[in-house]
Amino acid sequence: MLLKSGSLKVSPAPLAIVERKTKLKLLGVTFEDDPVKNWDSHIDHVLAALVKNGAEYYTSRKKKVTWLTIVVNDEFAIPALVLGDSIQTFSCQRNMIALISDTLSMGTQRALQKVGWDTRIVEALDCDWLETKLGVTDYGGLFGRAQNHGIKGTHTRFHAWNYTEFSKIIYVDADYMLMTNIDQLFVAPGDFAAAPCSRPGVVDPCFNADLMVFRPDVQHHQDILNLWWNMTRQGTCPNDQVLYYGIITLTQTTGNRFLTHSTSDASSIGP
Repeated sequence: MLLKSGSLKVSPAPLAIVERKTKLKLLGVTFEDDPVKNWDSHIDHVLAALVKNGAEYYTSRKKKVTWLTIVVNDEFAIPALVLGDSIQTFSCQRNMIALISDTLSMGTQRALQKVGWDTRIVEALDCDWLETKLGVTDYGGLFGRAQNHGIKGTHTRFHAWNYTEFSKIIYVDADYMLMTNIDQLFVAPGDFAAAPCSRPGVVDPCFNADLMVFRPDVQHHQDILNLWWNMTRQGTCPNDQVLYYGIITLTQTTGNRFLTHSTSDASSIGP
């Protein structure tokens, strides 16, 4: 509550008298030059203003951020449903986007939508997809490339950098579930941060892209794609975490790249 340009006096009696010439500003609502003789009426007026203005404020803010995951086939459906339900349970930010491939069954799509996912069909991206685009044929042999390697569809999350209608996105792999509210990650400083690898006994500056928060940027999206194409042409197709690391290290110091939130707040249910 903000009091400005005057004073507010409340008597201990059930009916409170507000001094004349008092201006009360509360979430944009002004009471001026009128004593409020009925305390209940005054409270009702203030609460109504709080609800109206607070709802408008929350609605305007919640559109700026979103949760995001990828579901590239029906096998991801159950963990994505669990993740969605945990977000609906613990988060105050209900925007949830699932980037899905066109191979998902209609039943899976409806199930995702039922728990709150805004399903958006995108092209599934992975190393096999890119090598097909590049016309790679040197598979097999001692010095050949491995075919059908890497996690299927893992590069699909690159699409998220194009969703610039949001100021921040929290990406979470479908095999995660929230165990408490972690909405403060939406206001994490900087343009990118991710969970550290946290391998016991290993000093490793890399990060785990299973959980990351970032500011969408079309140029970053293009930079990631360019690096991916160039590295694949020169050798083996890198996984998406290597590409993120290559791009982000050019723009941020190591200390700003890692999320330091308690690991007990989000848990992986995968292997």
